[in-house]
Amino acid sequence: MSTPTPRRTVVVLGAGYAGVLCANRLRASLTAAEAARTRVRLVNPTDVFWDRVRLHELAAGSRVSASVPLRDVLHPDVEIVVGRAERIDASRRHVHLAPVAADPVVPYDLLVHAVGSEPHHDVPGAHEHTHAIGSSAGATAARTALASAAPGARVVVVGGGLTGVETAAEVAERRPDADVVLLTGGDLVPTMRPAARRSVARRLRRLGVTLREGVRVDRVEDRRLLADGGTTSPSTSPCGPRPSAPPTSPPAAACASTTSGGCGSGRTCAASTTRRSSARVTPSGCPTTSALTCAWAAPPRCHSAVPRPRPCSPSCVGRSRRPRPWATSCSA
Repeated sequence: MSTPTPRRTVVVLGAGYAGVLCANRLRASLTAAEAARTRVRLVNPTDVFWDRVRLHELAAGSRVSASVPLRDVLHPDVEIVVGRAERIDASRRHVHLAPVAADPVVPYDLLVHAVGSEPHHDVPGAHEHTHAIGSSAGATAARTALASAAPGARVVVVGGGLTGVETAAEVAERRPDADVVLLTGGDLVPTMRPAARRSVARRLRRLGVTLREGVRVDRVEDRRLLADGGTTSPSTSPCGPRPSAPPTSPPAAACASTTSGGCGSGRTCAASTTRRSSARVTPSGCPTTSALTCAWAAPPRCHSAVPRPRPCSPSCVGRSRRPRPWATSCSA
């Protein structure tokens, strides 16, 4: 009598673009025999998937929601574990979740670390007095602040990258009665060619956005920004992605975008001490490139999430059982 082959458990931490893509791609790449002895589990603090490149639309009030049930974007055989990971015990191959989770300890044979990262900013007062558009909570708070802002309120968007530009444009279109100001410490959208930057600036001005380039925010106070020695008074606190922030006026709000801060150019930073501590812990995602700006999300560099070479799926959240090759390289 043959002994049954033990099941192998693959745990993916994080249900962002990289985590969802990796879980789907891994499960869809398995043969029937492999699937019978492989368990794929996705750990995430909530059971929803946030489309982060649409958060500026949520903040401006252009859409009611930027989230969908996580189950709707996952392969039907991928298990969802709701809980926040607090510690990884690589020696025992355990992920310890917050005590409130139904399964406080999740064992694994292979762990994919795809929790993502947040843009970094060190502007005093930004955390307390702005709404970070790069997070679901920040975008939702910005939406509330903008909805309650009175006509003529000043909305200040800090950060001249793609996220800041889209946030400023979206707010100006939705609230033509507002005084929208876009502040950037350098050139507007520095990743673009000069002709493209001029075109973007013209479009913003046609929408009524006041553009101020070369203005660096030194400090954020309650309904007040201190920039290069001067003062700008938004109506509400700033709103935007965590690396920078866009604000509103007399009861306006400020918002932060992802371009200023961190490694610059909209990039996020991984600590210099980050290490791949175990052969069974695989990092996934792309923490050093700007993949979540504008309305465009590049396929995360997910190749390392599959324990053998396979083509990448053409969709970040595709559920196809037979992934097709992606035209661009997406290897780790």
